[in-house]
Amino acid sequence: MFVLEFISNGYSSRAVVKKGTLSLITKSTIAGHICYILDEERNICSGEKTGIYFDDNYFKSEPDKGGRIVIPYEKYPKNAKCIIIHNSFAQMADFNRLTETYDLKVNYILHPEALLMGNEAKVLIKTELTVNDWPCDLKLLKNTKVKLTTTSFIDNIPVTKTFENIEIKNEEIELLF
Repeated sequence: MFVLEFISNGYSSRAVVKKGTLSLITKSTIAGHICYILDEERNICSGEKTGIYFDDNYFKSEPDKGGRIVIPYEKYPKNAKCIIIHNSFAQMADFNRLTETYDLKVNYILHPEALLMGNEAKVLIKTELTVNDWPCDLKLLKNTKVKLTTTSFIDNIPVTKTFENIEIKNEEIELLF
């Protein structure tokens, strides 16, 4: 930024000239916030002296990955100013750091006629895992357990069966009980 002041015959005039600008774009993913710094011509900035200073931490650009900057999620959300830096230029920007929010949705199909005494019943389970409303691979789930509880219609006695270490895939799961 430059401040130009003109003074002549008792009159004064000031002008503020802003040359160049940096912009910040962000995208929320399952790995955290992916950020890019853009210059005044909307080119992605990258290099050793490119990064973001936010919440007393400096996050460097990854030049080998197209200049992306990864900022991980935190325990509590925070909306504050950050400093975006490229070479010898720095600029303030707004940044909204989110928390990591998981959502596991499960749908199942169980045919009621399969629940006859002494028969094996098949249960089809369809699951969907999202992190901050972004779908992610179910292979992230470790040590999975499915607890299936049925109740007798006549005497209300619950019967529970636990399936452990199930390999959950992005397709349907079939359980026999």
